[in-house]
Amino acid sequence: MNARASASWKASLNHFADRTDAELRALLGYKRTGAGGHRHGPRPATSFLSLATERRQEAGNRFPEAVDWRKGLESAEYVRAQGDCGSCWAMASAGALEMHAELRNASAARISSDHLLNCVPNPERCGGAGGCDGATAELAFEFAKQQGVLVKRGNAEPMPPSGRCGPPGGLRAFVGGFVRLPPNRGEPLLEALATRGPVVVSVDASDWFPYESGIFDGCSPDAVVNHAVLAVGYEKRAYIIRNSWGAQWGEQGHIRLLRLGGSGDGHCGVDSSPREGVGCAGGPEEVPVCGMCGVLQDTSYPVDVHFVDSEGASSSSA
Repeated sequence: MNARASASWKASLNHFADRTDAELRALLGYKRTGAGGHRHGPRPATSFLSLATERRQEAGNRFPEAVDWRKGLESAEYVRAQGDCGSCWAMASAGALEMHAELRNASAARISSDHLLNCVPNPERCGGAGGCDGATAELAFEFAKQQGVLVKRGNAEPMPPSGRCGPPGGLRAFVGGFVRLPPNRGEPLLEALATRGPVVVSVDASDWFPYESGIFDGCSPDAVVNHAVLAVGYEKRAYIIRNSWGAQWGEQGHIRLLRLGGSGDGHCGVDSSPREGVGCAGGPEEVPVCGMCGVLQDTSYPVDVHFVDSEGASSSSA
């Protein structure tokens, strides 16, 4: 693929080169809640997109040409490595909570992805059995709203006592709610990235393993969405995506994903196997997907991230 004169991205023999197919599939643990599948799960907070649309129209109907939330944020450096566990959903959600918390409170905090991984309930088995078998960002944000997620202090990863996932002591991160963006539309994602902050997105990452650098354009319009990642900005031709495969992968843990024009980002197809690692029991046999690698199909972000200490007092910093 590097031999193509027009190639927009570069592949390499990285730390995934000697993995088996089964080992690679274990890294694709996202389970989508998309149209028709998420029947009884948490409902999102009221969307701010209409207000943002009005502001954008007043400003001349334009978004900034580029947005990169990594600049100036300490929490942008928290690139995680999920190992052999399908915990991408928890790591992407924790990353969104961290960056939104810093944007709101001007204070960086390490939020426990392990707390989400081990304690987020999934009684409907929406997208999987939970934990390393997959869940959703929406479930993670609902958990943060109801119980709060432990915040790391010092070097230890905070966790509640074994077998106890009720309201924990210690400093916690709460949210006021979350916003789920309209599926398969490019403009709402750009709008959220430009005006709100990082957004958890779903993708088909089956062909991402050898990625080293450049703008990835290797997915066909038909995509089986199977992985959760964090969109941290965009350029003129690409979305900037933070993965959870370690900082040694890609561009310091990130990938730039081709962004095309049009209401569906100019790249639409069908996910013909939504239950092959993404859909909910009883969901549709096929779902539409748009954007390179299906990036526009299922997108969400938290609202009003704040800290509460063990005494129940709100705090502006960690």
